[in-house]
Amino acid sequence: MKTATVRDLRYDFPKLEAWLAGGEEILITKHSKAVAKISRATEPVPAASASGATVFSLRQRSMR
Repeated sequence: MKTATVRDLRYDFPKLEAWLAGGEEILITKHSKAVAKISRATEPVPAASASGATVFSLRQRSMR
């Protein structure tokens, strides 16, 4: 398992993405403490899409 910092995740994602493509799991640390573990998705994850009705509903709630 590889280790990377939150900073690495933000600023050097292509390197981490290459590790994931190679089958590595990555332990993400912040101030030397583990905060997450990421691995390659086994199958494509569909992008979430909000319908117009959902967006309208959320906007109405925020105006209350």
